[in-house]
Amino acid sequence: MSAENEAQQAGAAAVDSVHLAIACLGQDESDVSRLLSHHDISPKMIAGMLKTGPVADPGGGRLPISDLVKRELVAAMRLAMAGGRAMVTSAHVLDAILLVDPDGQLVSALHLAGVDPDQWREDLGSGTSGESIATGRGSTTAD
Repeated sequence: MSAENEAQQAGAAAVDSVHLAIACLGQDESDVSRLLSHHDISPKMIAGMLKTGPVADPGGGRLPISDLVKRELVAAMRLAMAGGRAMVTSAHVLDAILLVDPDGQLVSALHLAGVDPDQWREDLGSGTSGESIATGRGSTTAD
């Protein structure tokens, strides 16, 4: 719902990765905050780099979810399962965004903030199985 609200405020036609990332960064979640604070960066700072200004009339109604976001959400679920977690957290979703969209705005924002996305993923504990999890290629414990 938070990602959809972000998309509506931006006047987007669909919920995309940037809206999903902003929504996750807005959650008061200890692992995302802890990880970014380790780099002396706040989640709000990264979210601010991703935001676009609101349009005059954001419209209303339900927005579709982009195919990219669908893949990111599936990857987040697989990351959580591979890590033995019963629940997908914002950290899993952000990790999945980095995996599925390695040239996306989240990667750019982390770079601008001085955070190496690969190191951030490693700190998060995703390990080396991320690519097969995110793309669905290869065999993982989540497949």
